[in-house]
Amino acid sequence: MRRPGSSSPPPPPRPAPPLLSPHLQLPHRQQLPDVLGRYQFKTHRVIPVQVEADSGKGVWQVETDRGTVCLKRTGQPADRMAFSIAAQLHLAAHGAPVPRLIPARDGTFAVESAGQVYVVYQWISGRSVRWENRDDLQASVEALARLHGASRGFTVPAGVKVFTKLGRWPDHYAEMEERLQKWKVQAEQQPEVRFHAHFLAGVDTALELAARARAALATSPYDVLVQRTWPGDTLVHQDFGPSNIIMTGTGPYLLDLDTVTLEFPARNLRKLMGELMQSKGGWRSDIIDEVLGWYTKINPLAAEHLHLLGIDLMFPNVFHDSAKNWFKKNKPEKPDRMERACRFEREKADTLTVWLPKLR
Repeated sequence: MRRPGSSSPPPPPRPAPPLLSPHLQLPHRQQLPDVLGRYQFKTHRVIPVQVEADSGKGVWQVETDRGTVCLKRTGQPADRMAFSIAAQLHLAAHGAPVPRLIPARDGTFAVESAGQVYVVYQWISGRSVRWENRDDLQASVEALARLHGASRGFTVPAGVKVFTKLGRWPDHYAEMEERLQKWKVQAEQQPEVRFHAHFLAGVDTALELAARARAALATSPYDVLVQRTWPGDTLVHQDFGPSNIIMTGTGPYLLDLDTVTLEFPARNLRKLMGELMQSKGGWRSDIIDEVLGWYTKINPLAAEHLHLLGIDLMFPNVFHDSAKNWFKKNKPEKPDRMERACRFEREKADTLTVWLPKLR
């Protein structure tokens, strides 16, 4: 016991914040110092944002002496990331709303450790977007248009493997149509199952749309465009959606470009329009008009690309994707989703003569 009036000893020094969060698993604790040590900044603290053990992907917020950065373990092979990094550097240099890559000490933009590929980006602070908010939706569509527009002039560097989906539409359509035929036979064996009943109620309409789309593609300028632009002149985001967009004070940024690939812009637009229409409860031609209006003010589309968009919208992608988990992946799926997909494809088929001519 200290005597009254005696001075208290100084408090023990507070421990410095740990370099790595204690929540990190051991393999990460071993790899991350090695990875971060190859950059020019001094790391103060690493905070896990999202770490997926199954996929091998991970995102960490890293506080450094030069500000906050984002460390990402991509889960992608080195050759895939070599293409992606080349594409992202081009996009950022040409005004696309994408985060800036930060080079390592040796000037490269990727670091490999324990068989994993890591990259570091500028940290983007902002909020999530909600496509129910019309302003957010418009800003997202315009950001996609700027991404596509900034692709112009991109050339794949020598020695880098090319990742393109040009030329695959005919085979892709045929494969999906074949699956629908196969799943129809499978559903007919147990028509009393509710999911099967909804599938059977719409599969003939879907198959009719698939046949029409394949026939339209065969007489379209698709093959000519593939030959003219091979391996492609547009970089598309393969997972474009609200979860990969951050709204900042200066506008939206598009994230997660690891699997960026060369493809026609119609693919991004078709998926976007399909998701929006489903969220509104069914086929909506006005959504096509509005999205195209926003998009083409930034990145105009030639008539031949509008033609391809019309064909891709005609194909029953929504119906196929609604059935895929149940039949192909053997995963549970809500029958209501299949019912909504049936209604969506019927409404689309009933209004083909109204909306399709606008895209030709």
